[in-house]
Amino acid sequence: MAATLSGSIFPSISTQLKKRLTETTRIRDVAPRWSNIYIAKTSETISTVFKTLIDHSILSVPLLDENTQKYIAFIDIFDILAYVVEVLNLPIESSDTWIMSSQFQNTSCIVLPNRSQRNPWQIISEDAPLQAAINMLSQSGGHRLAVIDSFGRFSSVITQSRIIRYLAYRSMELGDLGEMDIDSLSVISKDLITIDCNEKLVDAFLRIYTYDVSGIGVVDKNGKLIGNVSASDFKDIGFSAGMFKKLFVPIESFLNRKIEGENVPRLVWAYKTTHLSDVLYKLRSNRVHRVYILDENDEPYGVITMTDILNLFNTMLQNFIQR
Repeated sequence: MAATLSGSIFPSISTQLKKRLTETTRIRDVAPRWSNIYIAKTSETISTVFKTLIDHSILSVPLLDENTQKYIAFIDIFDILAYVVEVLNLPIESSDTWIMSSQFQNTSCIVLPNRSQRNPWQIISEDAPLQAAINMLSQSGGHRLAVIDSFGRFSSVITQSRIIRYLAYRSMELGDLGEMDIDSLSVISKDLITIDCNEKLVDAFLRIYTYDVSGIGVVDKNGKLIGNVSASDFKDIGFSAGMFKKLFVPIESFLNRKIEGENVPRLVWAYKTTHLSDVLYKLRSNRVHRVYILDENDEPYGVITMTDILNLFNTMLQNFIQR
């Protein structure tokens, strides 16, 4: 067993993984190739950027300032949700009004960067160790970093999910840490926000915005956890005006969609006694950003997000470096 941190005792990560994270693995080894990155330009409208996210099933794009030819910010789906709530006054009586409004159709996307206060523009070198990205994301609470090459040119994006995927593939290298149950690691957030399945989908998005979280749990009349609605689902309701009527259907109907090709929101869960390595596997294999935690009675207990996992690793790595 290793050091005592924040009142909890943590086991040590294996020497092999420590070396990977702090020395041998570089950002360029984990970040996607530039050819896989979609971008937005300052001349584009909010509507155009929103459609880009939908068409390519992505959550965020870097923004290119066409005057300076430099990348200056991230725009993600939460920024668009915040704009719709704050400026276009969601909810509104007519579900078709805001998507067809001239304000949404013609306003430059330059008003979107960091509107949600969740996407600070941070830069990291592709030559930096992976541990540096974990530290920056943990300190800022951000979800992605802009990667630059040795010439200072924007070359890629490193995200929380990329790092989690890397850690999950190397779960055998976690050492004793991987066999620890998540409750004993104090990594579970007990502030679980939920919503009744009979409320409207628009109410779920408003609650996500109000509580400043990425997603919330959906419960039935008995308080049983049955689903998940996240900010990313905002793009799954579609782009055309008619499709926005989905905002006003009961959440349960949204969760039970059976139309072929639709991205049905998934509920991924674990128990308080689940090992950390298994939680990492669930995050990677299901391509989700959170795992809901149940107690011994199958009642909602909390949630673990990618941010929680990276905070845990950052604490352990900082302790390792300082010794």
